[in-house]
Amino acid sequence: MIASLIVDIAIAQVGINTSTPQKTFHVNGSLQVTNELNVGGNATSQGSAGTYIKWCFKFT
Repeated sequence: MIASLIVDIAIAQVGINTSTPQKTFHVNGSLQVTNELNVGGNATSQGSAGTYIKWCFKFT
C-alpha cells in the first residue's frame, strides 16, 4: 500500500492520502474503526449511490 501523510502546521490540518486536507483531519480512502468512534456536534454523511453509513447507538 502506498499512502501519504500531510501535516500542515500553519493551518493545523492533517491529511491521509490527500495533499490538500479540507478539515482538521481528512482521510481520502476507507476508514475502519475497530472499537469506538465518538462524534461531537453534528454528524453528517455524503456519498454516492451504493455507499452507506450504518449508525448503531448504545444507551446505558
